[in-house]
Amino acid sequence: MKKNVYTFQPPTIQSTRWKHWVAQLDFKTCFTCRNHHGKIYSVNEIPDIEPPVHPNCRCEVQNMEAVFAGEATKDSENGADWWIKEPLNKWRRKRNSEKRDSRGVPN
Repeated sequence: MKKNVYTFQPPTIQSTRWKHWVAQLDFKTCFTCRNHHGKIYSVNEIPDIEPPVHPNCRCEVQNMEAVFAGEATKDSENGADWWIKEPLNKWRRKRNSEKRDSRGVPN
């Protein structure tokens, strides 16, 4: 019996800062395209080579999908936001609990 697997897909927008190389990965994909697949570039950066690399090339460089800040958790505990925020909160609590001198330097 197959189980229903819940997949969490947070809302996304197109990034205005980052783009990436996307290749159609199958047995027809050439080595050049396969090696460039997934490489990330700044929007202003020009890749060393650009698609189409060869005749019948199926690659393209697309803007990346970005997750809205604060929306990357399913249950407020498991997900990208939690793993970013929780260590930061722990660091802040530790910093705030340390005794400091008049200049703000820990004693």
